Amino acid sequence: MSKRWSKLKELVVSNRHLRIIRNDFNDHYGSTKYRIRSLKGKLTNPDLRDSKEPEIILTEEEIKEKYEYIENKNSSLIDLHSFKDNDPLVSIIILNRNGSSHLMRLFKDFEANICYPAYEIVVVDNASSDDSISVLNDVSNDLPLTIIKNTENKSFSEANNQAARIAKGEYLLLLNNDVKPTYGWLNEMMQTMLKSDDMGAVGAKLIYPDCSQSLYNKHNSFKIQHAGIAFMEEADGLIKPYNIRQDEPFRDNGNDQQVKAAVTASTLLIKKDKYWEVEGLDEGYHYGYEDVDLCLKLNKKGYNNIYCPTALIYHYESGTPEADKKRDIKRRRSQNQELFRKKWNEWLHEQLFKDKLYNKRIFSENPLKISFVVTESGGDAAAGDYFTASELGKSLKKFGWNINFLSRQGMHDWYDVDNDTDILISLLDVYDPRKIRCSNKSLIKIAWPRNWFERWAQNPGLSKYDLILASSETACKYIKEKTGLKTFLFPIATNPEEFNDKIPSNEQYLSDYCFTGSYWDDPRDIINLLDPESLPYDFKLFGKNWEKVDKFRNYYQGFLNYSEIPEVYASCKIVIDDINRGAKDFGAVNSRVYDALASGALVITNDTIGAEETFKGKLPAFKSKEELNALIEYYLTNDDERITKIKELQEFVLINHTYKKRGNFLKEILTKQA
Repeated sequence: MSKRWSKLKELVVSNRHLRIIRNDFNDHYGSTKYRIRSLKGKLTNPDLRDSKEPEIILTEEEIKEKYEYIENKNSSLIDLHSFKDNDPLVSIIILNRNGSSHLMRLFKDFEANICYPAYEIVVVDNASSDDSISVLNDVSNDLPLTIIKNTENKSFSEANNQAARIAKGEYLLLLNNDVKPTYGWLNEMMQTMLKSDDMGAVGAKLIYPDCSQSLYNKHNSFKIQHAGIAFMEEADGLIKPYNIRQDEPFRDNGNDQQVKAAVTASTLLIKKDKYWEVEGLDEGYHYGYEDVDLCLKLNKKGYNNIYCPTALIYHYESGTPEADKKRDIKRRRSQNQELFRKKWNEWLHEQLFKDKLYNKRIFSENPLKISFVVTESGGDAAAGDYFTASELGKSLKKFGWNINFLSRQGMHDWYDVDNDTDILISLLDVYDPRKIRCSNKSLIKIAWPRNWFERWAQNPGLSKYDLILASSETACKYIKEKTGLKTFLFPIATNPEEFNDKIPSNEQYLSDYCFTGSYWDDPRDIINLLDPESLPYDFKLFGKNWEKVDKFRNYYQGFLNYSEIPEVYASCKIVIDDINRGAKDFGAVNSRVYDALASGALVITNDTIGAEETFKGKLPAFKSKEELNALIEYYLTNDDERITKIKELQEFVLINHTYKKRGNFLKEILTKQA
């Protein structure tokens, strides 16, 4: 908090004759600016006098200007259709109980704003004891209104179904009594409804009115209260609906009609035949979840529920319930949730995941989120697992998914998994999935062994993964034999957008042959088998810690960031591949093989199993110093054969081993899991 704002707070708290007035503009940092206005007398709301936060109130003139701006802006976005009296009749159904003040506000300018000629109004009065009936009788003199007078307070579902049975309209419009529609609202909703036969329910944009005097919504004035309904999973496993809210009433791309899983019955339009096709509102609910239930029934039938943002409605939410009713409300809410869970939780679980998987944004506001477990992350990372995860992540981002990294060497505890994470992919055998702390009970845990397969098979937490991927056929068979767990073949790959033969060479990296990779005090074949001194060709070595190996000291070029590696491959003729001992016996092909070939450099590898298994024997491989030297000399003295071999292998890689292909396969696996 800035010093200036702190001073302002102190001034307000100490002086009861000041009021903070919100201005309709922001500073360069996105924070709302305020100005101080002196008032005669104390603040009108005694509950706010001792508040630690200043009261934020618009002046009457500012409130008026805000209403005018919103309504004028919305009017500029609508395109009214010229409906006729013989167009489909809409039955507007309104429930009321002791809401005379709401009714007076609702019906003021009702006819002028509706902009649709063929409608009737059916009001269900649930045994009101105020002057609601008198207000309705007056309204019926000017509007086509029918009153159903109940002698008891029926539930929302029961009363709406009651009205729907006598409604004459081809369409039903469920409308709260505590709303105030703006110009053209029903015209816009009917235009939307009549666009296609697959329409289910059409909902409106609900906006908070001026709430500056409200105890609970004082900071919500003129914000969007409802822009459709989405779902999220609670800690107890309940897939719970919630209103999509937004701070601003008009946003870029926020004024287009959108398919949503559900819309609120505060303003809901539906064809009567479809309403009864799904048996109307479920009367098992009591003031809660019944509208969401209706929309899901339509959704399951194959109909689309549409949010129509140009149908703009102010929603004056009902007041806080009396204290003696709170216990009943809590009980009702619990019963509603239990019924909703029983009917929809399993189905919604599947739909919510598929919605994220295909990035439809119908059931969820958020895209699928994947967290990769790696050794380290960031621009200075040297661990190969991070580069592999990062490249796969780039392909997954193209699905609209979010990618995150949980680093062993990071400050964050890698077992603290964000609750909004949908999928966790571990590339490290030391990670124990049993220690994961995450409230998302639907978290999908994936193991991706790429090396050290014996250690993976011995990991006591391996069975806690939901899916196991392995980077070679031999590794898949090994894990299945040792653990009995089904394993999918999922090799490492390349990203042709970064590794390709269009990248220019860099004089700094020019060489006849090179090696890229680090030395971690673990035996590597090239230390014994590669002897640059015995070959009359230019050799360069890139990575970490090679100054520790005497024979390579004169060829060592230091460590390069991963982003520089494509230039290295573009600047050499042959890349030597040295697969580590944790993968060699399993034929797990290294990323440098795919990357170098995609870049147009030939690869010579010590991975004889991988060369046969993955590359069908086409990739040059060596087992001894003599074989390595012979291959280097042959391909450096026979340019045509080298170029022909490169083209053959490059084509093979680009067809079969790209991260785009891996991403599509992962998506396919996950779809089957849903």
